[in-house]
Amino acid sequence: MKTKIQALAFVSTLALAGAAQAQDCSRPPEPTIPDGTAAEQQEMVETKQAVETYIKETEAYLACVEKQEKAALAEAKQNEEELPAEERNAYVKRYNAAVETMKMVAQEFNKQLKAYLKTQEGS
Repeated sequence: MKTKIQALAFVSTLALAGAAQAQDCSRPPEPTIPDGTAAEQQEMVETKQAVETYIKETEAYLACVEKQEKAALAEAKQNEEELPAEERNAYVKRYNAAVETMKMVAQEFNKQLKAYLKTQEGS
């Protein structure tokens, strides 16, 4: 079971590379990551699933932000204008903040998973 959880944690971090489409740009809430030194196996499994869901939902959010930015750029071009720098920067900031948070969630889960697995070795 330990190997399976480790492999799934690794797959979770690899999921950062993909992106999916979304209809609205609602940034998903971050999952709660339990303390790996005190967590039960079921709690870690459920957290892994919550992290995977969070990553997928965040990827959809990122795709939505990209889609909105492209639409704003196209509209500005159609009106023979340029998208104001502050508006373009806002898209970049939203996107980058979500990516950074997604990375932090995956890293924290992996950290707590290692702590959990270490406590299981001593059992």
